[in-house]
Amino acid sequence: MGTRATVILVLLAVVIGCAEPEIALSPPYSLTQLTYFEDGGSTGITVQGVRGNEVRFCFDFGLRTRTPGRIYFGDTWHARGRLVAAGGRLETQIKEMLRSWLDANYSKARQQELLACQSLADAGEDEWAWRVLSALEQREDDTEASQ
Repeated sequence: MGTRATVILVLLAVVIGCAEPEIALSPPYSLTQLTYFEDGGSTGITVQGVRGNEVRFCFDFGLRTRTPGRIYFGDTWHARGRLVAAGGRLETQIKEMLRSWLDANYSKARQQELLACQSLADAGEDEWAWRVLSALEQREDDTEASQ
């Protein structure tokens, strides 16, 4: 095989390997699993669409992480997921999906109350919403700080 063909094959492999997956879920969304890890706060989430298909991802808030607040796609534990490009299409889709779930289940006033909670105990029965809001807010803060 010639040098030109080798270069094309390598570039094609890189492009295919870097392509972001597409989330093919339709609203309304349901959170079917939320796992809080005791590594400092990583949060694994499974979301189900109206047709029953699911996606899994994790917000990495581990104390010793090299990717604080980043999202890993494909599993609820970041070590088994794929790092999502910061500010990319997939990260945006995940955030929009979570905000859609929040808006469908919690009034804006309740979301603001939950954001003001200092601990899980303050959130009461709305633990999942509090964790999702906290993860989104921390991700937003991390994104703004890195710019």
